[in-house]
Amino acid sequence: MPKLATKTLQANIDDTAILTLPRTADDLKEAFETHKIPLQEDFADLIDMAHAGQLAAGAAAGQNGPGAGLIRQSDDAPLEVKVATTNPGLSVDTDGLKVGAGNGISVTGASVAVKVAATNPGLSVDTDGLKVGAGNGISVTGASVAVGAGDGINVSSAGVAVKVATTNPGLSVDTDGLKVGAGNGISVTGASVAVGAGDGINVSSAGVAVKVATTNPGLSVDTDGLKVGAGNGISVTGASVAVGAGDGINVSSAGVAVKVATTNPGLSVDTDGLKVGAGNGISVTGTTVAVSTEVLSKLVSVEAFENLIESDRARIFNLLFEAQREPGDFEISSAICEEIELSHYKLSVAWTASQYASEYTVSAGLTNETIEETSIVRWSRQNLVGQTVTVTASLNGKEKTKTKTITG
Repeated sequence: MPKLATKTLQANIDDTAILTLPRTADDLKEAFETHKIPLQEDFADLIDMAHAGQLAAGAAAGQNGPGAGLIRQSDDAPLEVKVATTNPGLSVDTDGLKVGAGNGISVTGASVAVKVAATNPGLSVDTDGLKVGAGNGISVTGASVAVGAGDGINVSSAGVAVKVATTNPGLSVDTDGLKVGAGNGISVTGASVAVGAGDGINVSSAGVAVKVATTNPGLSVDTDGLKVGAGNGISVTGASVAVGAGDGINVSSAGVAVKVATTNPGLSVDTDGLKVGAGNGISVTGTTVAVSTEVLSKLVSVEAFENLIESDRARIFNLLFEAQREPGDFEISSAICEEIELSHYKLSVAWTASQYASEYTVSAGLTNETIEETSIVRWSRQNLVGQTVTVTASLNGKEKTKTKTITG
């Protein structure tokens, strides 16, 4: 019988030793068949094969039982797989050794694989292995997964944190979390931030609104916004509120001021206010206007004036009063131009005058004519339509003027 391959057997090996047997069990059986004489080498191989069984079972000299993961319940018991008593992830029975398929693991046939969720797993698995999907705000580089730092987020080795502005953020953040700073007009209670309702403000579940007074506010507010009510003397145009300028009032970008007549007003106005001019025979003291006693003394002596009968004294007072009186007011009731013949017109001017006016001057175009105590003047002129009639009343050198445009 030819000699088989040389055997290699390590004596006194530990449980990590590698055994290479020189021949198979069937080869060795042939050496011990009937009518054959086993040789020394055959017995040696038989002993080596039996010793290999000892080594596998952990029963050889110098061994303390089977290797890690194997167990024999008794000396005559077979060799079995040993699984850990705590969280082994494996089970063994008469069918053999099995991997337990826990969460995230699938076992199919002889294969164990990672199992990802069917919906939004954020992971994928293929023959290359398990991968993290890089969605918005996530970057994957090599073996690292990182959070991208967008506006208001700070990312460092310590973790992901809220980032607040360095200037006037209105927020603060610490280990307790993010907080709203409660400044003037803001209150923070628990998880709620509220606006405080000061004067003129109304706060409700609908929002923050302007509150107007219930009595004479001069304002209104609706879904269009806040509006100023335009009462007498006030006009509202677009975003502007203006004062209407009536008689004796001047309105400009500088403000509202008293307007005095340009001719003999008897008044003046400046930054100190409105003043009565103290002319001859008139004195102004504080808030009082009076006839000057100096004038009275020039007319008659004080003693003589006091000795006058009451009617004469009243007459003197009336004369002094009329000397300072302004011309009476009047209104131009009409200024009409009528055609009376070819290219000639008749102008009629009518007015209602005060009894204190001594004379009236009427002018139309370039023509002036003085009319004594009358209310109508007529004369002919070419094309007077569109010109202005000016009527002036005078009294003791003081005048009042009114104008009207002629209509055809």
